[in-house]
Amino acid sequence: MRVLTKGARVTGGVFSLLFALHTLLWMVRDVSELGAGDLWDVWTGAVPTGTASAVELPATSATDLGLLLLQLAATFAAFTGAWAAGGLLASTAALTFAFRLPVIWHVMLHSGTDPFYLDRSFETDGAGNTAAGTSLLVTLLCLALAVVLLAGIRPWPRTQAQPGPWGTAAVPGQAPPFGAPQPYGMQPPQPPAPPYPEPPLPSETPQRPVGAHVAVAAVYFGLTVLFNIGWNIYLFAEAGAGIWVRSFTGATSLNAILGVSAVWGWLTMIAAGGAAAVLALTRGLSARGFTLGVVLAELPPALLGLWNQVASGTLLKSGGTAAITYFSFAYEVITLVGGVALLVLTLRPGVPAQPGAATHPGAPMQQGMPMQQGMPMQQGAPFGAGPAPYGAPQHQAQPQPYAPPQPSSAPHPYAPPQPSGPPPGAPPQPQVPPQPGAADQQGPPASPPSPPPSGSGPGYGYPPQQNPGPPGGSFGPPPSPPGPAS
Repeated sequence: MRVLTKGARVTGGVFSLLFALHTLLWMVRDVSELGAGDLWDVWTGAVPTGTASAVELPATSATDLGLLLLQLAATFAAFTGAWAAGGLLASTAALTFAFRLPVIWHVMLHSGTDPFYLDRSFETDGAGNTAAGTSLLVTLLCLALAVVLLAGIRPWPRTQAQPGPWGTAAVPGQAPPFGAPQPYGMQPPQPPAPPYPEPPLPSETPQRPVGAHVAVAAVYFGLTVLFNIGWNIYLFAEAGAGIWVRSFTGATSLNAILGVSAVWGWLTMIAAGGAAAVLALTRGLSARGFTLGVVLAELPPALLGLWNQVASGTLLKSGGTAAITYFSFAYEVITLVGGVALLVLTLRPGVPAQPGAATHPGAPMQQGMPMQQGMPMQQGAPFGAGPAPYGAPQHQAQPQPYAPPQPSSAPHPYAPPQPSGPPPGAPPQPQVPPQPGAADQQGPPASPPSPPPSGSGPGYGYPPQQNPGPPGGSFGPPPSPPGPAS
C-alpha cells in the first residue's frame, strides 16, 4: 500500500495555493473592470458577450469558478493532512493543466481576420498577453506538481527493522557487534530494544470509498461521460467535421480570456470522469479525493447554467424549444444532484485500508503480527522477545555428557554391626589339617569357626527373624536382634 508522504503533500499544497491565487487575481480584475453584477450576468449567460455587447470581454467564466473551488479545497486538504489530499492534488494538477494550456494558443492565434474570441475588437496586447504568460507558467508548475506527486509516493506503514539476536538488525552474513556468542547459550549484554509502535487509529489510516460511494460514483460519472460523448457526436453530425475541429481549437467560440472551447471542455470531462469512475470501481486510496475534485470542478458551471434556464424561463416557453435544451437541462440536474451526493459521501469516513497483505508461510514476520507456529525463537532472549528474524544465525546450547550418580562409600550411620564368619546359609568350609612346622611359622592354631546361625535371613547384614512376615518391605525401625540362647 503506497500513500503520499508529508513532504510531497505540503509541497503540493504550496503549488495548489499558487494556482488558486492566479485564478483569484483574474476574478478580482473582472470585478474591478466589469462590476460584480455584470460579471454575474456574464457567468450565468444572461448577458451575452461579443462585439455588439455592452459588457467588456471578461477574463474568467463559470469554469474558472469551479477551478478555484477545486484549488482551494486541495490547498486546505494538503495543509491539514487529510487523507483525501492526494486525490485532490492529482485532480487539481490535471484539470488546471487542461484548462490553462489552450489559453496560450488562443491569445497567440487571435486576430481580427481569424478571431478566436467572440469579441472581434479584443486586443491581446494588454490583458491577453498577460493571461498567456501566466497560463504558461501555471502549466509548467502543473507538470512540476505531477513530478512531485509521483516522486512522493512511499509504502505505508513504514516497516522498522526487527532487532536481531544482539540487539541490532539481523543481516545475513553480518558479524555481531559484541563479538562471538558465548557457550551454553549465554549472550553478552544487550542494549534495550526500541518499543514497538502502536497500531494506527482508524482516523490515521488511509481510507477507501465505502460501497455507497462506489455505486454513486460509478453511476454519476458513467452518465456524465455518456452525455459529453453525446455532445461531441451531436456537433459532429449536425455541423460537420470542420466545425468540430475549429471548435476544438477554440476558433470564434470563446467568451472569456481564460475560457476554453466547448469541445475541449467535453473531452476534458470525458477523461477526468472516466479516470474517477475507474478509481472508484477499483476502490483506490486516491478515489475519494479524485472524485471529490472532479465534482467540485463540475458543480459551479452546472449550477449557474441551471440558474440561467430557470431565470430566463427557457423550459416554460410554448413551442420552439429544441430537444437539445431538455438534454442540457437533464445533464445539469444530474450533475447537481449526483455531485452533491458524492460530496456528502466523501465527507463521511471511509473504510480504513489494511496496513499490508496477510502473511503467508515463509514470509518474514512484521511488527504487530502474531507469531506463526514453528518459527524459531531467539536463544537466550527474555520471554516474549519474539522470533528470530530469518537469516539470523541460530545459537543453541551445547549438550553436556550424562554422568549417573555414584553411590557413597561411607557407611550408613544407622547400620548395625556386621556378624563375623560366613554369611548365613553358606556351606561349611572343609577343615584343613595343619602342616608340620606350620605352627612355628603361623603361630597358634586358629579356633574352629563358629557354626552358622540357624535359618536364613533376608541378608543386608541383619540376623534372621523369628517369625518372618510376608515378603515385601514395610515402613518403621529395623527389627531388634534375637536374645542370647539359653
